[in-house]
Amino acid sequence: MKRSIILLLIGGLSLQAQSMMHYFTTGNAFPVWVKYSIAKTAGNWLVNGGNSQAAAGATSQAITLFTLPANGYVHGMRFKTTTACAGITAITLTGLGNSGSATAYIAALTYDLKAAVSNTNISIPLLTGVGSNTAASTSVTATISGTAQNISSITDGCAFDVHVMWSVLP
Repeated sequence: MKRSIILLLIGGLSLQAQSMMHYFTTGNAFPVWVKYSIAKTAGNWLVNGGNSQAAAGATSQAITLFTLPANGYVHGMRFKTTTACAGITAITLTGLGNSGSATAYIAALTYDLKAAVSNTNISIPLLTGVGSNTAASTSVTATISGTAQNISSITDGCAFDVHVMWSVLP
């Protein structure tokens, strides 16, 4: 008797989960982690090997990672250096935002892009702005800064990953 009740309960949960999965699979309602690899090559910033953006002759630069679709929602982010940056005194990732605000998601970030690469050299900051500040499509950006030196002076080969967990609201 006990076994049949447990099987009945498990079977009922399975049916309920299947119907919920069917509802949520329309659109991109499930948050998904997506990796954006940024590397400086031939004086340009490349994102995932494409989306070339010239390195700025200024002390900071917002690098476009991807376009968040309308009703997009940002849930979390993670950063990891893959090749330590060089060429200027200090190089930091200082903000993650969008075309409306360079610090829409993370405002007071100071991730050191010159630090040695290791399995523990990662940052998983709390977002200061969860979701998005617009229901319209927007570009998600990573802002890097150099202390009193131009971003264009960063040596080619500098590379880091930005993982973003995002979804589209139904």
